[in-house]
Amino acid sequence: MDPRIREWQFVDLPTEKLSCNRNAAAPRTPVVLVSAGSFNPPTYMHLRMCEVAVQELAQRGYDVWGCYLSPVADSYGKQGLAPTHHRVAMCRLATDGSHLIMVDDWEARQPGYTRTLQVLRHVQAELGKLPWWDEATAAGSEAAAPADGASCRDSRGSGDAVVAASSGSSSSSRSSSSSSSSQRGPTAGADATQGGEQQRVRVMLLCGADLLATMAAPGVWMEPAALLREHGVVCVDRDGTELEQLLSGSGGSNVLSENREAIIVVRDPVPNAISSTRVRAELEAGRSAAYLAPDAVLRYARQHELYAGGTGGGSCGGGP
Repeated sequence: MDPRIREWQFVDLPTEKLSCNRNAAAPRTPVVLVSAGSFNPPTYMHLRMCEVAVQELAQRGYDVWGCYLSPVADSYGKQGLAPTHHRVAMCRLATDGSHLIMVDDWEARQPGYTRTLQVLRHVQAELGKLPWWDEATAAGSEAAAPADGASCRDSRGSGDAVVAASSGSSSSSRSSSSSSSSQRGPTAGADATQGGEQQRVRVMLLCGADLLATMAAPGVWMEPAALLREHGVVCVDRDGTELEQLLSGSGGSNVLSENREAIIVVRDPVPNAISSTRVRAELEAGRSAAYLAPDAVLRYARQHELYAGGTGGGSCGGGP
């Protein structure tokens, strides 16, 4: 393991931004999104995907508790891939001001390549370890006081009450530095009681149309049907893709058409063409990449000379 990331060894799944929307229409379906990719570097497009997905899911009756970026490890093996510790650091800088998006470095810390299904199962398992507390409220009712004394907080920015409770320790092997810090999140066990009804907290993959389409290609993904059945996918689509043909099976049955009910397609009303590849190209050419990625990310990349001298070429997007 790279000695620079040895300190990550006992880092738990971050939960400080997880929150439930008390004013969501009942029965609420709790969801946590996971975006797996290179994030080489993270851009505004990555953050925008989370925002658009949350907005659409809310309209469909889901309550998104949070979203994780899961950077791939160095063993992903793409040319031009910045070292893991740099990409994780940039992701943390990119999400620092978000009320919803966090960075899970578990995949980045694995010694070998990790399949996306394993990442989703990991997040689901970690959420299941959290001690959780019955909110005991229906939509619009008064929130019960959290057991640890945490107050309700509004992390949606819309005045909706949000319940926060102590996550506790999710690992017996936690480092002393981690155990001394207090992380707060919703009472997120494997199931959530919503108005007396048990609702499983569902961990779903968040991705773009290009990545989703690769699931239909034989041999690219390992167990794509299992991923769709167990977790499902929220796909942010852009104009000009052939996604609908794949989902409908009009060109022949495939794993996507066979599991169509597990896929939620979201259309970005303000599509853009920002990509990590294009940001790298601007940096490598010595041009400004302002307004393509957060300023803190661009400063970090320049400070560490990550994309100088034509070292780019790696692609951004989650692996199968």
